[in-house]
Amino acid sequence: MLGNSKRNWCNTRMSLLFYGVVHPYRLTLVPSCARRSLHLILERVPRRPNTMKCLVLLAYSAVASATSYFLTVYAPNTEVDGGLFQAAGQGFYTGTSGPATYCPDNVKPCPEVQGTLVHAGLTGMAVAVPGGQAIYVAPSGAVEYARAHSSYIPEGSIIGGWFNKTVVSDCDPTISVLDFLSTDGSNIGGVKVCPDIESWMDGTGASFRLYAGTKGFNLTNCVDAVGLHLNPVAADVGCWQYI
Repeated sequence: MLGNSKRNWCNTRMSLLFYGVVHPYRLTLVPSCARRSLHLILERVPRRPNTMKCLVLLAYSAVASATSYFLTVYAPNTEVDGGLFQAAGQGFYTGTSGPATYCPDNVKPCPEVQGTLVHAGLTGMAVAVPGGQAIYVAPSGAVEYARAHSSYIPEGSIIGGWFNKTVVSDCDPTISVLDFLSTDGSNIGGVKVCPDIESWMDGTGASFRLYAGTKGFNLTNCVDAVGLHLNPVAADVGCWQYI
């Protein structure tokens, strides 16, 4: 049995195909019984033209070239699905006709208002004002942005915590969304869309406000969204500053 096993082992070649950055490669393990050794052979494998490669490269190029995005809700089979978020009063709301913006008279020309635009990962608002406007999650869970010319963020707020999530469905195309997980170690997170609108937003059409799950979040009549869809646009900034 040992002799047969030895002969079988001597006649065995094991190959592993893997892909480098540009070309596929084959790694072959070849035993040598005469020398009682193993040989590793690395060879590049010719590849046939593949149109999918071009499509993938084009997709990556489109994403890489985008620097700003507008936000919509991804919550299938709910009333808020596809809702467009607009910036107002340092918060994000659906239902309003547009964002609340400002540009001082001494800025010439003021950038054209392109809607509510954010940077990838919700790191900040896509604005022209020097210093930008950071995005954070307040202790209450409200997703907010800082005032222009100010670095003030309420104590206990969370900066970051946003991550990309791929959603695979049998019925719909695969989609990438942004989800939230608190960075304070509480393992609390999620995207919440809530109808609790402040009284000072009356008359604006605001119907839902954007929240994230935190230890201080205590609203109960909200929609748990799957995530936020970042829609790329060609514009670099949405306005001079959001108010």
